[in-house]
Amino acid sequence: MREPRPFFRKQTQSWYVKLGKEFVPLGNDETEAFEEYHAIMTKRRQEAVTADDSVANLIDLRWNWIKANRAETTADRVKPVLTSFKHFIGPKLKVRKLKPFHVTQWIAEKYSHVNDTTKNSLITNIKSAFGWAVDEGHIETNPIERMKKPTPAVRQEFVLALEWPQILAAATDEPFRHFLTVMLDSGARVQEMFKMEARHLDENRIIFPVAESKGKRRNRVIFLPEASAAIVSELAAKYPAGKLFRNSRGRAWNRNSIRLRFRRLKRILKMPKLTATTMRHSFAHNRLVSGQDSLVVSKLMGHVDGRMLATRYGHLDQNSEYMAGQANLIAFPSVPSSPTAAGG
Repeated sequence: MREPRPFFRKQTQSWYVKLGKEFVPLGNDETEAFEEYHAIMTKRRQEAVTADDSVANLIDLRWNWIKANRAETTADRVKPVLTSFKHFIGPKLKVRKLKPFHVTQWIAEKYSHVNDTTKNSLITNIKSAFGWAVDEGHIETNPIERMKKPTPAVRQEFVLALEWPQILAAATDEPFRHFLTVMLDSGARVQEMFKMEARHLDENRIIFPVAESKGKRRNRVIFLPEASAAIVSELAAKYPAGKLFRNSRGRAWNRNSIRLRFRRLKRILKMPKLTATTMRHSFAHNRLVSGQDSLVVSKLMGHVDGRMLATRYGHLDQNSEYMAGQANLIAFPSVPSSPTAAGG
């Protein structure tokens, strides 16, 4: 495959090189730009993986890229999947010899107990590694591009708005009630709740810069309704440095501490499927059934477009009363009676 060449942009008066889907700046000075270009390409050649190299080498390269370019939470989630596949495949299998049945066998042996949603995610992670290698120019084609994935289950766990006071009342301490309130009120992801600091607060918004946002592609803006804005502002004044959401001992909430608190809520409220993520699903459900535009809801939740909401938050498909109301929201135009029919 031909190596990309540097090019000059008049708008910015700077040199760039396109590597995969990314435009890498090289600087304004032509000589220095070409020196930087040659240094980058030399490093890429040293790290390059081809179809004749091993799958294990490609997985290592993909993992190094994820560590450098994706959020820590994403890296933590992907690492055990890539590691498991790499160890299952072994060090000798070449990329060009990889087939979908290798992935199928890996899942059958290592993840036979998981549901279709998890299997879908596992296959997606492995396919993404090879798709990324194609985009980066390491290999010509993705050997498992056409592999089929099981259909993920539609997420239907949510609590109705009229149940929210009951949930908040079951949280016996104020710090946990604050955590629950902001999740229900703003639709923030649980990982975003853990990361919020005073420096992220901008009036009635939380703004995570690109480097701290999910996917590291664009700023994540969380709009805070009045109840959430009041809580976050109070916490920002109390904790000008460090994490905002902390337990009654002043320690920042984390995945394990929140999981324990929800375990207690499940038992008290007899809601076995209640989790922190259920709060986010409930945010989406409540706004949609209240008539808010689905694209607006998607944007509030931090989705790029409405596809995630349509495919993964299928609460409304099961709500026949709501769907019937929506079907009748706009009346079908009636056909006027003809004069002949009216006259008999």
